[in-house]
Amino acid sequence: FSVLNIKAGYHAGNITYSWLYGYTYQIKLTTFTGVGSSLLIDPCEDTLCFGDGTGAVLLRSNGPIGGCAPAHDGVPINPNIKLNEYVTTHTYPGPGNYTICFEARNRNAGINNIPNSVNQLFSLESFLVIPTFGSAKNTSSVFGNLPLDYGCLTNSCYFYNPSATDLDGDSLSYEVLACLNPG
Repeated sequence: FSVLNIKAGYHAGNITYSWLYGYTYQIKLTTFTGVGSSLLIDPCEDTLCFGDGTGAVLLRSNGPIGGCAPAHDGVPINPNIKLNEYVTTHTYPGPGNYTICFEARNRNAGINNIPNSVNQLFSLESFLVIPTFGSAKNTSSVFGNLPLDYGCLTNSCYFYNPSATDLDGDSLSYEVLACLNPG
């Protein structure tokens, strides 16, 4: 998590996937960006890496069609933040472990615990396991709470619950990691 002093840019996001058939999955990139600023980041399209050596440029798929046509315009969820969704299907070559990833410039400026945050990449990853045995039917966890929260600036504990559930019945555990940044 990052302590955030809100500015326009990428605020948060996640990558989720659901099994469709065979080795084919529906993959959704969800990002939250700032609105109402001269520094507005309005990604009509974004690039997703599938973890198998391929990737695709995806058009935003939520909200009305307007200034981003043929992509959709996204949906403001409050006066400062817009929800952006990019949905695609992808067929994997077979069983394996795949890291689905997204990187973008324009991370929020002013993140207190990420020096020079505006010049650091905003990165997301989701790990897909297609087993060599049994069924390839694997679906990612889904989150009941938005990944938008503000860390405390005092010396008190910070608590955040993404309210994740797993439709496959897999057990879930959480771990705090350093922000992704290839340097």
